[in-house]
Amino acid sequence: MIEQIKNYVYWSTVCLVVMIMPLVLGMLGPDVMYENAMAKPFGSITVDPMHGSIFVADVHNGRVLRFDGINTASAVNGSWSNGTGLQPSLVLGQPNMSASIIIEYADLGGHYPPLTLSLLIYPTGLHLDERGTLWVADLTAHRVLWWHNASTISANGAPADGTLGSPTRIGNGDPLCGCNASAFCHPSSISVLGDSLWLVDSSNGRVLRFDNIYAAGFGSAPGEPASAVIGCPDFLTSCSANPLSAPPMQLVNPALVLASEHGLYVHGLRTVSKFP
Repeated sequence: MIEQIKNYVYWSTVCLVVMIMPLVLGMLGPDVMYENAMAKPFGSITVDPMHGSIFVADVHNGRVLRFDGINTASAVNGSWSNGTGLQPSLVLGQPNMSASIIIEYADLGGHYPPLTLSLLIYPTGLHLDERGTLWVADLTAHRVLWWHNASTISANGAPADGTLGSPTRIGNGDPLCGCNASAFCHPSSISVLGDSLWLVDSSNGRVLRFDNIYAAGFGSAPGEPASAVIGCPDFLTSCSANPLSAPPMQLVNPALVLASEHGLYVHGLRTVSKFP
């Protein structure tokens, strides 16, 4: 069971219907950055039960935090005073626990810094696959980054192992949307099944599939093309639709995707669509 209250992220281990281990992560603070606090962690959460780690998208700070030892008694019985819970062990997307995209954005006069493999801007979608790779949809950077063996990374700000998306910029302006086989507009959710990755390209009203994601060289440079598209007739058509006039099979504001052995599920405005 996961619940967000103020700037905490609550997580609980549940055995049958009996709650046995409540746990609080992070610190209670204002909607601004300071060390170990989170600013609107309303993005995705993903858990690595093998390593006892949980990853939280700290959206407004432009980073992903990893909390370790979530199954240990010391984590559960930690300090609850002064709004303090279990503290993060690692940060990805920013160089250290004190860094925030909010601060960088202000320092650059209302612009984002150049995109690198170590930078996240607005991460909303997280997925940890069976191989231990953490996939991150960076919404306003219009790209996806991933880190192999994410639960064992030791260095804060470690660079990602690859990237999908080819956002463009004009001068020092913000990343721009795109619409083709390798460019997105507000990717929001990721699901991996086997060697295929499914990505919600929300503002283009479509879902993209990338195959052979563990092949040598995959995503080593921007511009890796998708293998298939759902919701649009081709890769060059943006299919964002008016919910009042969309045709019956049109994806309307797709936001979440789940790939399983039973099919592909896409959550949009007022609907969940299933594809075989």
